[in-house]
Parts: sequence; structure tokens; C-alpha cells
Amino acid sequence: MPTHPSAPALSRHLQGTRSARTLRRALSRTAPLALLLSLAACAEAPSSTGVGEASQPLSLLPDLVSVSGEVALGAPVSGPAAGLQTRPGVAWNGTHYLVVWQDDRSGGSDLWVTRAAADGTLLDPVGTLLIKDAEDPVVSSDGTDFLVVYGRANGTLEAAHVSATGALLSQAAIPGGFYADYYKYRIAFDGQSYVIAWADSNLYYARVSPQGAVLGPGAVSLGPGYEADVAFDGTSTLLVTNDFTDHARILGRRLSPQGILLDAEPFVIASIDDGATAYQGVGVGCTSSQCTVAYGTLYVTWIDAYSTIEAVRITPQGTVLDPQPIVVLDSQNHSGDPQEILVGNDGEDAVLVWQLGYDDDSLPPAGLYTAHLPAQATSAGSIVTLAERDTTPGIHAVLASGGPSPLVTWSDQRDEYNGVYEAHDLTGVRLGASGPVGTPFVVSGAPDQRHPSVAFDGQSFVVAWSDGRNGRSGAATDIVAARVSSSGSVLDPQGLPLPTASFGWYNAWDVRPRVATDGEKAVVGWVSCNGSDLEPTCVNQAARVSPAGAVLDTSPLNPQMLLFGRFDARTETPPALLSGDSQALFVDPFDLAWSSIDQAGQVTSSFVTDEWFPFHEGGSSLPVASASDGTNHLVVRAGYSGGLEGARLSPGGDPLDDPPWFPIVPAGGAVQSATVAFDGAHYVVVWHDAAGPAPRILAARVAPDGTVVDAPPVTVSEHAGCAAMALDTQGAAHSGHRTFVAWQACGASGPDLFGATLDDDLGVSTFRITDDAYPDRAPALAADGDKLLAVYSSYRAAAPLAAERVYGRVLTDIPAVGCSMQGGSAGNALPLAGLGLLALVAQRRRRSR
Repeated sequence: MPTHPSAPALSRHLQGTRSARTLRRALSRTAPLALLLSLAACAEAPSSTGVGEASQPLSLLPDLVSVSGEVALGAPVSGPAAGLQTRPGVAWNGTHYLVVWQDDRSGGSDLWVTRAAADGTLLDPVGTLLIKDAEDPVVSSDGTDFLVVYGRANGTLEAAHVSATGALLSQAAIPGGFYADYYKYRIAFDGQSYVIAWADSNLYYARVSPQGAVLGPGAVSLGPGYEADVAFDGTSTLLVTNDFTDHARILGRRLSPQGILLDAEPFVIASIDDGATAYQGVGVGCTSSQCTVAYGTLYVTWIDAYSTIEAVRITPQGTVLDPQPIVVLDSQNHSGDPQEILVGNDGEDAVLVWQLGYDDDSLPPAGLYTAHLPAQATSAGSIVTLAERDTTPGIHAVLASGGPSPLVTWSDQRDEYNGVYEAHDLTGVRLGASGPVGTPFVVSGAPDQRHPSVAFDGQSFVVAWSDGRNGRSGAATDIVAARVSSSGSVLDPQGLPLPTASFGWYNAWDVRPRVATDGEKAVVGWVSCNGSDLEPTCVNQAARVSPAGAVLDTSPLNPQMLLFGRFDARTETPPALLSGDSQALFVDPFDLAWSSIDQAGQVTSSFVTDEWFPFHEGGSSLPVASASDGTNHLVVRAGYSGGLEGARLSPGGDPLDDPPWFPIVPAGGAVQSATVAFDGAHYVVVWHDAAGPAPRILAARVAPDGTVVDAPPVTVSEHAGCAAMALDTQGAAHSGHRTFVAWQACGASGPDLFGATLDDDLGVSTFRITDDAYPDRAPALAADGDKLLAVYSSYRAAAPLAAERVYGRVLTDIPAVGCSMQGGSAGNALPLAGLGLLALVAQRRRRSR
């Protein structure tokens, strides 16, 4: 059906000229009179003289939907960037450092970039998006611009030419190159071209021009090797690798700036053949006079195990200057194995940075350490801790030389839960002779806000969302609420943090809120997950918010409902929380067990627990929606065997039918999610059907007795070829006049929001909610009469936000203006009726200001 224009579009015709503006002001002052005249025109229309002609309704103007501007529902507070920042790369170009990293705040894996001044302060504290759908960058500079080498999920290895300001100039795939996240890629500039090295049991290199063009055949194999590093000494590039084909060795090969190998065979830098020692980790850094190669040793027998980090120096001709390696670290206390070893310099002395840890997620994360090795010394300086494993762990360090002082950058591991959740911050600091110099930088941004839910409590809309403001970076999320007036004013701009606590060992992540009402106030339920990879568990929690904006519970209410085996809280579905006249109900979507929270905050349950395990274990986690007909509830669950099922519940939550579930869409379909609203006579069930090349939004009415009225269902909308379609379980609400539905689908620049109104017979009229360059997520709806609030999250990559944030828009239902005509012509009525409606629109706009 055609899309009707919004009400503001009608009044825009009156805004172009001075006389039109004068007319609009006059109409806004005389709106009631104009409307009365329009109604009088209906009454004064000439009567028909024909026999048997019935009174005919006349629609003077059709139903309209007014969509307000966007309102941010929370004031952003700057802090460490949201999400995961990891695997950085860093290089100096003679003026500043360029820092590139892997970032997941968009929901995928992207590369972001920022610049750091010579003193280590960030010039772009938030950073900017550089390359989408890429990971694991390394970076070097030709003295002006930069080359960033990175991988794709499909295994492609690529190189990007990046300007001094951090702008992407070109990209090219490296022929023969391949990417896997467990390989270590390294890069250096030799004065004429970039040399990239990596190993996967063979050592490889490739050369790329300063403009980003791949030179020669692409990847070239040099023989056995398991890890690699590369550095330029002013004359040639030294490639180093560890090999244990026959016995443990550290090998080197030199490459001229013209791409000629200077050594027919690799030369041995270190070697041991005791059957118990292996070399693990290797790094190299050069000045114009010598290179320093550092490597880890791992000695393991049946009765003993320890590791060391050793270093040797090499001339530009490939001569090893230290017949006995210099021991930098002798670790016999099992503080971790050498995992990554970096070598840089401060212009004279070598600077070493290394990571110690275990390849076991059940043990503590990694620690980072540094030491200086003077050019002529026979021992290293004192070891300085950069990131302590048990309190401030860090991982994936990188080191840039050439500036006033070396800059080390790493991913702070404090926001990691047993390897299941990672939301590390990117941090860095300059290194002096005695360790860190100055204040470390941290890439910043606004905290994430995700998964909003909304309900009307009788006075205002109450919105709740998961919020990362209290986590150091966003891994630990809490639930925050805010009230919004029917006109769209945010009444709690700083938000209302809801209580957080643990039940026994269950804690960590509070996610996926659902707002309901108990007849006098809002009740917010959510899922709290412990983030354990040993016994991943989530429980339902709740808190109440008064109409005046007071959080009534100092600790969460406990519905005693638990789900095992939830590894990732971010993919959880919200709890099934139903609104009632005197209580709110948590319902298990599998066996329909329930817990109720009455208006005093007392919890009662339909199940019995014991002292040692005081929870009902849920058997399923499915998208669940619900609505009430004023007495009973209809609960619908989607995705169970691909179909859609409904169950009728009494006001207290007990099933009204046996068996309780009845099919709305048969099993074997492609239902992804569903929502439901009550229109005064029927439940209107709406669902997202992913079958076929054109995913659809479908609808059917269900009578209060459970009879499915519409078979086949009505098509509300379809979006051919759209893979971004989504429907929230609160995506429908009734205005008192029509049922509103809102969903996410593909727009011109990414996911946008679409809407439709459904009349009593499921007649469809569509409209647009957003049409912008931002990825908008499926909205939740709630109604206060003809005012509906649509709340949604939207990813805003630009500074100062650089995060997913929560927004709202007010949808106003403007019913058609009509009257009954006893035959004859409506010509006398239309002009005055049109003026009457326009006057009301003008008056509404005037009041809104």
C-alpha cells in the first residue's frame, strides 16, 4: 500500500512565503474554530433526494503517522573505549606515531587508527575506523606515510597504504600470502620497500612498495621456520626465525633493499640439541651498527621445567658478537612461558619487551615486562613490569622505535572473563632507561548502550538498557533505566542505575533487560551471566522503578530462574517478563514455570527449590513476546523447530489449555522472532519469516480463546535480498486506534528502521522511521494512547561517541478526519475540513516548541 505522508509534511506547504506563514499563524490561533467549521460543513452538506441511499462515511484526510526527531536517551560519559581493542600495531614516521588495532565495537572485527604525539599523548583520543572486516594489523613507516598489513577472516593477507594523517589511500592483496590469527606477522622498511615476514613451519617474506604495490611474485618461502621477525640495520634487512626440524635453532637470513638474498643458506644465531629445550618466541631490532636478536627458551623434563629469555648481537655482515648469549630473564618459578618477544632501540641501546603467560584459559592472563640491554654491556638492566599478570594483565604488545623514545602499546586484559568475554582497552606508554615515562594513554569513547526495552507505567515511558559505563572498558555491563515523557523529553538524562549483585557465584554481566509493569510501576527484569567457561550460567534478576523515578530496590530481586550453558551473555535473549494488574510475571519459555513479583516486591514461584540449589533450571532460551487482553495473557515463542507457538496464561501465570502450546506457524518454517499486541478484540501476532530470497514481516490475528483467525497470514512488508532484517520481541504496540509494528531492514546506507500500522482487519499502511547512514537496530515499542515511543540502539562510529548508543523517537497516531454524508457532494466540506486539520497540525507544532 502507498506510504502516507507524515503530518509535518502537510504543513510544509504553508511555510514557503510570507503570506503562507501569516496564514499558518492565523490557523494556529484559530484551530478550534476551524475544526468546528469543518464539522459544521459535514452537517450542512445537502441531503440526497434519492430513495434507498444510505449514509456514506467520507474520509476527508487519511490516517497519518508523525515521526519525531531522534532523542538520545542517555548523556555520554567519556572513558575507555567500548568493546574489544586488541592486537595493535604501531610505527613512527619522524613526526608522530600511528597506532592501529583490531576493534569489535561495531559487532564485527574492524581496524581502527589513531595518532600519538612524540610525548606519547593521543592526537585523536577516540580514533577512527580505518578498514572494515579486518584483523591483526602490523604497521611500519617510510618516514612519511605508513603501510598496514592485516588479515581477513577468509585467510587473505592484505596491505594498505595509509597517509600520515591516518587516511586509507589504497589496498592490495599479497599473492601467495595467507592469514591465520595464530601466526605472527612482522614488518620493516628497508629504505626502498617494506618487507613483511611470517612463518607457519616455513618462513615467508613479501615486499611492498611505499605506495602499497606488491613487488615481485608476492610471498616467497625461505625454508623451515615457526615464528618470524624482521628489522633493517641501514644496509640490509635481517629476517630471523626459530626452527626445531632437527634440533632447536635460531636462524637468520639477510635481504638487500633490491630484494636479493645475501645468504645462500641461513646462518645459525643460536642452537641447542639436548632433547629437552625448545626456542619459543623470537624478536629482532637494529641500529646502524648492530642488530639484537632475543628469543625464549623452554626447558621441560619429567622432573623440571623453566624458561629463559636470552639475547645476542649481530653485525650487519651476519657475525654473531656474543658467543655466549646474554641472559635477560631466568624464570625458574613458573611465572609463565615466553609468548611474544619484541626488540627495539632508543637510538643507542636495545629495548626488550616480552610477554609471559600460559596457553591455558583456566590460568591467569599474561604479564608484560621490559628491560634495557646497553650496546656494549654483557648483562641486561633491571626488569620492569608493564602489566602484572594477576592485577593489571596485558597481551599482544608492540614496540615502535625511531622516535624520541620507544613507544610500547598493548591490549589491557583486565576486562576478560576466563577467555569467554574479552573487552580489552588499548593502552600505551613511552619507555625510558628505567622503564615507563609519563602517563599511559588509553583509547577513549563513550560506553556501549545496547538492547533497550520500554513500557508505559501510566505516567511516563520507562526505558532500560545494558550499559558499560561502570566497566573499565565495557566488558562488565549493568542495567540503566530512564523515564521519557510522552512528548519525548528525557526525564532522567544521567540515567537510573539499577542494583547489581551476585547470587552465590553468579555475577559479572547484566544484559538484555525487559521492562514490564505491575499495575502501578515499572518492573525491569534482566539476565545476569557469570562469564565462566567451566560452568557458564545466567540467572534472571529484577528491580522496580517508581513513576517518580526512584529505584525501589537496593539489591536485585531474585526470581530464582537459572539457565546453564550460556557462554556468551551478549547473545542471550531477554527474560519473558509479563505485565499484570498487580504483579509482573517471569515465565520460563519452555515449561511455563513462573515467578511473580507483586507490587510490594515479594517474589512467589510456581516451583519448589531446595537449599543447596535454590533455582529453577530453565530448559530453553527462545525469543518470547507477550500481551494481555485485559484479563489473560498470550505468550508466543519463536524459533522452536522453526515455527511459532502460543500459550494462553491466566492472570496468575497458569496455562489455560492442556497441552498449553498451540501452533500459530507450523514447525519446519523459518520464524526468527515474533512480537504481539492486543487491539481490543484480537491479539495481533507479528513475526519475522526468513524463508526464501525475500525475508518478510507477517501478521495474523489470534482470538482470546486461542483461535488463529488469519490463515494464511497477512504480509506486512518484504525486503528482497536483505540479510539485516530483525524484529524485536517488543516490536508491536496498540495506540487505541491501530496496531503499530516496527522492525529493522536494509536501507540505502545500512540497517534502517521501518514501520507499519495495521487496522482491525490487518489492513497495512507503511511508513519510515529512520533513513540515515547509521546502523540502527530493531526497535522496541510502547504506547500511551496515540503517542508511541520507539527505542533502539544505533552504532555511531564518529567521535566523540564511537559506540553503540540508545535513542528514541515519538510516533504520533493521527486518525483520519471524516464524517457521514447523506448523499450529495462533499465539495463544500473538504476545504474547511482540510483547513481544520492543518490548523490542528500547526497548533501541535507550535506547542511542541
